[in-house]
Amino acid sequence: MNDRAIRRLRRRIDRLRLQAAGVRPRQLKALAVSAGWRQRKGGRHLTFVKDGRLPLTIPAHSKMKEFTVGSILDMLEEDLYYEEEMKDV
Repeated sequence: MNDRAIRRLRRRIDRLRLQAAGVRPRQLKALAVSAGWRQRKGGRHLTFVKDGRLPLTIPAHSKMKEFTVGSILDMLEEDLYYEEEMKDV
């Protein structure tokens, strides 16, 4: 992932943080896929995997609490920092 893609994903994360109360699971799913996560089959909720990372679970509820959205965005942002570090090595 190049610097431009990482900056673009960070802007998307920032925009979603501003509207945390109204974020839909499909928005988080699109963000995760853009960041290189793959959806795992099965289960009630959306689960995404990426090599060397813990699984990312996105609840399939129409309304998610702001805290839940914030935690998912934190995990995606942490992954971007990891990508930057691995790119510089």
